[in-house]
Amino acid sequence: MSEEEFYVLAASSVGIFLFWVPWIRDIMVIYDRRGRYAGIAAFFAPFFALGILFLVLRNFASLDVRNNPVYIVFYMAFGLAWCGLMTKCFSFLGLDFRHDVAEQDNYAADVAISGAVLGSMLCFSGGNIGDGPGWWVVFFCAAVATVVWMLVWVVIDQVNGVCEAITVDQDLATGVRFAGFLVASGLVFGRAMAGNWVSAAATWTDFWRVSAPLGVLVVVALLLDRLFCLSKEVPRQNVFVAGFLPAGIYIFLSAYYVLRLGAW
Repeated sequence: MSEEEFYVLAASSVGIFLFWVPWIRDIMVIYDRRGRYAGIAAFFAPFFALGILFLVLRNFASLDVRNNPVYIVFYMAFGLAWCGLMTKCFSFLGLDFRHDVAEQDNYAADVAISGAVLGSMLCFSGGNIGDGPGWWVVFFCAAVATVVWMLVWVVIDQVNGVCEAITVDQDLATGVRFAGFLVASGLVFGRAMAGNWVSAAATWTDFWRVSAPLGVLVVVALLLDRLFCLSKEVPRQNVFVAGFLPAGIYIFLSAYYVLRLGAW
C-alpha cells in the first residue's frame, strides 16, 4: 500500500467514525423506545451494502485487489465512508434519518433511506469492477454514477413529491416503491461504470450508453407515482399493490437488463 493510499484509508476511517457512529446512536435511541421498530431496515442496510461491496471486490475487481486482503479492507473502508457521506446528502434530497426515523418513527422513511443506502453503495461498487490504475479511478467512477443517481432522485421528487409523501404523509407504500427505484437505478448506474479503465472520456461515453435505457424506468416510475399519489379520497395506498409490486418490477427489470448486458 502506497503512502497516498494510506492517507485515503485514514480519511475513510475518520469518515466511518463521523458518519456511522451517529447513525448507530440514533438507531439505539429508536430501540430504547419499547415496541418501536422504525429503524430495523436502516439497521441492516449498511451490513447488506457492505456484503454487496465485498462480493464485487472479491469477484469482479482488479486481480491485484480481489486476491489481496489488504486492498479488500481498503476499498471496503473507502466504500463504507463513501456511503456514510451519502447518508448526509440524503438530508438535502428530502430524507433525513435522524429527523424522519429516529425522532418521528417513520417506517416509510426507514425503508426509503435503506433503499438509498443500498443504491448509493451499488453506484460505488460499480466503480470497482474491472482493472484500473488506482483508487482515484474508483473515486471518479463512483462520483459520476452517484451524482447522476442523485439527480434522477431530484427529478422524481420534484415531479411527483415522493419525499413529501414519505416524510409528511408517512405512506409506507411510497417508501417501499421509492426504495425499490433507488436500488434499481443504483444497480444500472453501477453497472454502467463497470469495465477496464481506458480514459475519463471513454468512461463517460460508456456510462451514458449503458445507462440510457434507465430513462424508460424513470418514465415508468413517474407514471406509477402519479397513479398512486395520495389525496383526500385516498390518504393511504395498499402497501403490496402500490409498494412491493412496483418496487419488485423496478428491481427485476434492472437486474434483467444488467444480466443481459453480460460481461463488461
